[in-house]
Amino acid sequence: MEWANYKVLRFQPNARPLPAAKTVFNLPSKFLPMKPRVVIAGCGFGGATVAFNLKRLAGNMAKIIAIDSSEKFDYHASLPELAAGKIRESEITIPLQQMLGRKGIKFVRAKVSRIDFGKRKVITGKSSIAYDFLVLALGARTAFYGIPGADENCLEFKSYRDASKLHAHIVSLFRSCSNAGKASDSTKIVVVGGGLTGVELAADLADMLDKLCMQCGIMRDDAQIVLVHRSPHLHPALSEEVSAFTENYLRLLGIRLQLGKAVVEVKKGSVVLEGGAELRAKTIVWCAGIQPADAVSSAGEKNFDPRCGIVLNNYLQSVGDRRVFAVGDCGWGSTFETHPVLSYLRAVEHADFVSHNLYAELSSKPHRKLIYSPRTFPTMISLGRKMGILVFGSFYLAGLQWVWAKKLVARIHLFRFRTGLDFLEFADELFVSFIEFAYYLAAKGR
Repeated sequence: MEWANYKVLRFQPNARPLPAAKTVFNLPSKFLPMKPRVVIAGCGFGGATVAFNLKRLAGNMAKIIAIDSSEKFDYHASLPELAAGKIRESEITIPLQQMLGRKGIKFVRAKVSRIDFGKRKVITGKSSIAYDFLVLALGARTAFYGIPGADENCLEFKSYRDASKLHAHIVSLFRSCSNAGKASDSTKIVVVGGGLTGVELAADLADMLDKLCMQCGIMRDDAQIVLVHRSPHLHPALSEEVSAFTENYLRLLGIRLQLGKAVVEVKKGSVVLEGGAELRAKTIVWCAGIQPADAVSSAGEKNFDPRCGIVLNNYLQSVGDRRVFAVGDCGWGSTFETHPVLSYLRAVEHADFVSHNLYAELSSKPHRKLIYSPRTFPTMISLGRKMGILVFGSFYLAGLQWVWAKKLVARIHLFRFRTGLDFLEFADELFVSFIEFAYYLAAKGR
């Protein structure tokens, strides 16, 4: 409707007035204020949590755009179970378009190749997306540390695709041995890396081999899993008591441990260790380390650490650009406890601080930004279907109940992301607090 007609209607006493909303939408677009564009690069735990929190805090104050190379969100902590065939892919993945679109967040499926911090653009192949504020949540990529043959001859373990590929690969090899009537290197698996991911993967694969050997008519002793770790103990970031318990239990599962021996070369079908020892296997999985995504390396020498990512201040902003934030494995700051090999809980913790501080930057009203201080979280480790460990500080508790507790935490997170119900964030926090309190009572009883 033209403005002249609207004025005539407005001043006629018997005329029916137009709704106020229509007069706003009829304004030419050049008169409408431009909303700041917040681009979130990466839609894992950290990126998705920032998107949800910021949408809840800022509403329509900003246009939120989320970018990811995958079409699905995956629950990374459950990947070992997916690789072992204990759960289906659909149980731990959510389509990002559905998950983010429900909240009015625009999702762009594209791979971030680099970031032009000077022009404030995210480069995705042949196109680019401009931003006013940027949140880096790209996670990390597998680090092979320049070991010859590791990149070409190892299976990575970073996503649901990697887990599904590993499961199909192992099943195919075992069935070929069943048809051949004898065992070979096809029934041997080498897992490189004795951190949380490598330990949980080896334990879950041991459960898988128990059933797979029965189905394929292979003797269980002919199927072998070898866990290789360069440090003398597993879980180097945890206490010696936890490491000793884990090592003893893995041996009970029939897993062979090669500790204190670094991998010097990976050939097709074998792993060469320090001292010349060679482990033959047709399945070699690399879980030995991570490094920042390539896209964040364009931040400049002063603002980027090759080991840890973007250098951050106490507000989780880049020290070189206050319009750039980072969560999870993308950044590191002086307040962080260690060099980051961060769990999803740490990424979510970062996201809570970033979303609040980003809202403070967007808001016209003064808001106090939060200074990041890392919190100690309880860590739950699954050692197969019958044993779990809860670690909090220097104490630990072991038992089947922690396997189910970890599954419950996964269900809460996934249900929250599927439904978009914000109150489940409180339920998750309440459950973690309950675990902490129960652990405190158990430790006090000692």
